[in-house]
Amino acid sequence: MRKKNACEVLVGGLPRDAVEEDVAQALVEAGDVEEVQLVRDLVEPRFNKGLPRDAVEEDVAQALAEAGDVEEVQLVRDLVEPRFNKGFAFMPFAAA
Repeated sequence: MRKKNACEVLVGGLPRDAVEEDVAQALVEAGDVEEVQLVRDLVEPRFNKGLPRDAVEEDVAQALAEAGDVEEVQLVRDLVEPRFNKGFAFMPFAAA
């Protein structure tokens, strides 16, 4: 169960060399930071939403294979129920 007053924050524009510990430390004044997930190295990322919450990376890659060569699927996991994703993912496709 999510803690009362808990929230999730998506932060963009971070330096490419940022690491989880640095991001957590920078946000500590706002409150307790339980987890930091960095999405990196997405040259031409595709944002896909509306995914089944029980989908795994392999399912998403296979479903999108006809659209191009999916290099990696980065599902954003639910912090309360990590076996589920939040219904969206970032993924780069190989350059054509």
